[in-house]
Amino acid sequence: RWCLFFYRLCMSRKKLIILMFLAGLVGLMATYVGVNFQLLQDRLASRNYSPSTEISEIVNTLRLTNRGEAVFYATHPQLQSKAEFNEICGLDGSENNYTLGCYRNGDSERIYIYNPETKMVDENGVYYDFEADRDVTALHEMLHAVYGRLDSGEQASTCDDLRIIEKDVDGLSAELEIYGESQYCTEAFARVGSEYLAQLGGSNSADRLKKIYGNYFEANEGLLDSYWSNIKQSRELGDAISDSNTALDLAKIQLHNEIDDYYRNSTDEKYSNVQSHILQYNDMVATHNSLVATARKIRDGLDSERIGTIENYLAN
Repeated sequence: RWCLFFYRLCMSRKKLIILMFLAGLVGLMATYVGVNFQLLQDRLASRNYSPSTEISEIVNTLRLTNRGEAVFYATHPQLQSKAEFNEICGLDGSENNYTLGCYRNGDSERIYIYNPETKMVDENGVYYDFEADRDVTALHEMLHAVYGRLDSGEQASTCDDLRIIEKDVDGLSAELEIYGESQYCTEAFARVGSEYLAQLGGSNSADRLKKIYGNYFEANEGLLDSYWSNIKQSRELGDAISDSNTALDLAKIQLHNEIDDYYRNSTDEKYSNVQSHILQYNDMVATHNSLVATARKIRDGLDSERIGTIENYLAN
């Protein structure tokens, strides 16, 4: 009897251990699913998506983490030509601001990126890398999707941090001033992460933001350097064209005065000076026209020939 009792007791303990193990396993699985539910959803959403070679290269350039890649692929990102991009994202900001991508979150979540036919402009001391703009745009649009995945509490605290660091980041306020309050948080989140991450200091707000971004990508300093180099060179080119235009106006006035003076009192010396200044003026015109041509190549590379206004774009 005692043997039978101990046998039954041992079997009961084994069953209890097995039940406890199974319960623990179920608990771990539930915890895993809970923590990674969005990741699983994103993987499911991307199951029918096959990235192109260029999209895969962008993912590598952006140094996306597994979570970041899952979010990006869940949006089925597409690189598009002018005609394709215009049909879906065909609303402009202004003649000086170019929209290179858009994030749509309607019946399905999608990212569309304008893919310039020109890959670079390398002339007149300017090296403009269009792929850097394209890749930063891809990250910007992905971060809109990331922000949408934060719960309401995370969004609120993140937006508070963004408002704090905006004061310390040069140029950020100017980029955000065209957006209304309803769009501020997602736009600030996307712009800080894709453009200004290297400029964040060591404040608590900056540290919290860096931690969030780090869940989805590792900052690529080389890409950011190329992106900001594009902006710097574009501004310098614009300044050079403006200075050249001013110099041409002054040279033209001076040349007309010298020609008038020559006709009033002709001498061989004055004739020689006029001829020399005409050649100099023509060289200045040629240089000016060359700078303008370079600027047009950059503009045409960025401009997908969209129509509309920034108000229309924001409304969509």
